[in-house]
Amino acid sequence: MERSFVKYLPLDDRAFDWHIYCTDAGCKPTSAGAHYPPTPSEHPPAYTRNITTKRILNEYQIVYITRGRGVLRWQPDNSCVVEAGTAFLLFPGIWHAYSPDAQTGWDEYWVGFTGPFPAMLLKRGLISPERPAYRIGLQDTILSDFAEIFDVAEREPPGFQLRLGASIMQIIAKILTTSYREAQQSGAEQIVARAKFHMEENLYGDIAIDGLLAGINLSYSAFLRLFKNYTGLSPHQYFLQMKLNRAKVLLQQPGRPVKEIALGLGFQDQFYFSRLFKNKIGVTPTQWQSRMTGRS
Repeated sequence: MERSFVKYLPLDDRAFDWHIYCTDAGCKPTSAGAHYPPTPSEHPPAYTRNITTKRILNEYQIVYITRGRGVLRWQPDNSCVVEAGTAFLLFPGIWHAYSPDAQTGWDEYWVGFTGPFPAMLLKRGLISPERPAYRIGLQDTILSDFAEIFDVAEREPPGFQLRLGASIMQIIAKILTTSYREAQQSGAEQIVARAKFHMEENLYGDIAIDGLLAGINLSYSAFLRLFKNYTGLSPHQYFLQMKLNRAKVLLQQPGRPVKEIALGLGFQDQFYFSRLFKNKIGVTPTQWQSRMTGRS
């Protein structure tokens, strides 16, 4: 995990017009042996108080653990081990407690929300406080959804609650569907999925061979053949394409400097980024931004 983010969002009358609206979002790493939560001063007291014993919130939350392990407990007297690749849902008015293992720590992503839409899912039994944890594996597309949530929450552009609600609904749908698909994946599919997840998690920096091969019993040459057979690209080219796809989204923000986006995505040379973008996309970053924002 390369970034740390926390944001609590104001709710005005317009927010309540949507069927689902975001209250808070963030991501945080907790090192082995560190105090949990790692930075309590960044949160309102109601969110950190009793989080490791018995906490009750007035909202729903999705928590996604991507590294390490820990434990989740919930009402009335249930518990389960939480490992990397586990997402769990928290429900309003239902006590819960969770914390990472002191020997491993963990990396977590979360988003809080409320509204008629999650209440409808609960009423229809599509989500349930009796089964809050889902083993979904390391899903790069879910990380991408979280990245979109953090970006929109940070800027709060006009209509931001609608965009946040759409991303939250996507995450819920992916959790419900991938929890089954993960169990059906072949070993090769899981290896590729894990590599793509590692790339998404390091999208704003760089990737190392050791990170791609972590947890798999393959040589790099064997991994390279497997990855290219599934995606049609080498890991390096796939990673660059993921960066460019993210750049296309970021360039939709009017007035955002190309240099800032290039450096933020780990390109040390703005001109290399611009050449690569034009070679792969067909237009320069500036031209793409002008098209997407309607500026001449």
